[in-house]
Amino acid sequence: MNNSFRRFNLRGILKVQTAFGLVAMAHNLRKICIKLHNQAMVA
Repeated sequence: MNNSFRRFNLRGILKVQTAFGLVAMAHNLRKICIKLHNQAMVA
């Protein structure tokens, strides 16, 4: 699941690394939120 992320629209390795970091962070936050939501539903 990539949340519609298709390509980097930036030039330069630092900008691409920053963009990838943001995409990865959003992905991990979404996973955490889903896990917390599922735990709340069980409890």
